[in-house]
Amino acid sequence: MAELPPVEPPWNQHGINDEDIPWYHRLAVFVKPYVGFSTKRTVNILDAKLGTLYYVLACLATVYTLYNIIGAQTYLAYSEIVGLVTPYVENYHNTTDGTEVSFLHAQSEFYNGLSAQNGSAYKYCSNDTYNFQYSSAYSYSNLTCKGIDPSEIWVKESTEIFVKTAGVENLRKFFRMTSDEDNCTYSAFDKYGGCHPRSVLEVRVGRCYCKSERNNFFYGAENLTLVLDDKYNSLFGSGSRSKTFVRRRGEDKDYKIVESDQYVHLPIYELLDIAGVDLDSRNTNKDLQGTDPEGNPIYPFRRLTGAILELSFIYGNYKESPSGHKLKRTVEKTLEVEAIEAWSSNGNDPVYNTYSYTREADYRNVYSYGILIKVNTGGFVAKFDVAAFVQALVSGMVMLNLALTVTVFIATNNPFESSSKLYKEAIKANYNMRKTYTKFALKAMHSMAEFRRIDNDQSGYISRHEIYEMVSKSFGEIESSMSTEDYKVEPTGPLLSLSELCQDAPLAFK
Repeated sequence: MAELPPVEPPWNQHGINDEDIPWYHRLAVFVKPYVGFSTKRTVNILDAKLGTLYYVLACLATVYTLYNIIGAQTYLAYSEIVGLVTPYVENYHNTTDGTEVSFLHAQSEFYNGLSAQNGSAYKYCSNDTYNFQYSSAYSYSNLTCKGIDPSEIWVKESTEIFVKTAGVENLRKFFRMTSDEDNCTYSAFDKYGGCHPRSVLEVRVGRCYCKSERNNFFYGAENLTLVLDDKYNSLFGSGSRSKTFVRRRGEDKDYKIVESDQYVHLPIYELLDIAGVDLDSRNTNKDLQGTDPEGNPIYPFRRLTGAILELSFIYGNYKESPSGHKLKRTVEKTLEVEAIEAWSSNGNDPVYNTYSYTREADYRNVYSYGILIKVNTGGFVAKFDVAAFVQALVSGMVMLNLALTVTVFIATNNPFESSSKLYKEAIKANYNMRKTYTKFALKAMHSMAEFRRIDNDQSGYISRHEIYEMVSKSFGEIESSMSTEDYKVEPTGPLLSLSELCQDAPLAFK
């Protein structure tokens, strides 16, 4: 086989030497045939299985995109809330339904009921059922009732409110024993205000002490009203006293709805009811188990142990809106109430009085138990973000393209399908202009030669009879079972001319 002549650069054909051509032009001539790029090519593959797979994946991608935009609202930008809540307590409140909540009135009613019993048990006052011994150091018996001033029954610390329900009151009196004539007796305290006969006398460090201890319930605490004033700030704006939905944590039930621009008023008894706390039921937390006066294991009443209530203001709009309107831009909030089963105490509250001229001093301390109310804030404010919306759309288009990519990969890399290789060649065809020109020229020359060979009469036209003869020679004789009359071809006229072939060659061989 004869060797093909080497391909010469185009400038040599015009008598130009290689040295006269810049190096990058010479390099481009040899690199050009091998440098290209990939482009999209639409190939419609009529395959039912692959088509079904593609449309299933495309539907899943569409559902995913719609969920992201409509359900998950990924087109929103969020800003964390910085909230501030000011809690305080009111002695009187008139609710929207006309109910009066008055601490002083409740105290008076309770006092009248207690007085009518003539010192006998009344509700939780002097009721032995409430007696409890947690340990030798913490024993609660003879629990009487005591009414205290509104300013004493609750304490405010920053964002916390403590409401007293019970207390252990310790009273101490003492005087200095400066001479042997001083005796530590009950009568010795007559000139210092007296010492109750049921008190305990003790001599220590040169002093005579009169010591007494009393366990009390403070009645009327449930009829105080908690008031909450709130405001918030975020990157997308600020506000105050937005619409409030009061709920127990973990529930969707609205126990109370407070309209915007209003303070949140919650009577303590209502707050306890929302939290699921009954002060006159036992706290069954196993860590609080103690004994009764007979030594039997029991749990204490919540009126004695107190309770911890966590109040959380959770702000939100759009899908985080507590009202359930996912397209609502107005910021609303949920007030979630949660109770924690534990001892709740405000600690010691000592008061000292000294009298230098009489050598006498008073000491009073109340260790209080009650309802500790903690308030905190959280949540996010959202707004429509164009960049996030575009990103959600782009994500959807990527998922749709992924569906096509997966289908194409399966179509072209399936070892169990013989058509996989054909699909791969059809989808990943290489296009080279020079090879295409060459291929077309060879096909055209071959077509011209075949045309002249088939055109027996050299008329410049191919008749049906000539085509029939060519087909017979190429594919064999027609089966004998078939009648030749059915396939008789009459030369009724030219079928194709050479000029038409030259004109339609690009279409016929593309």
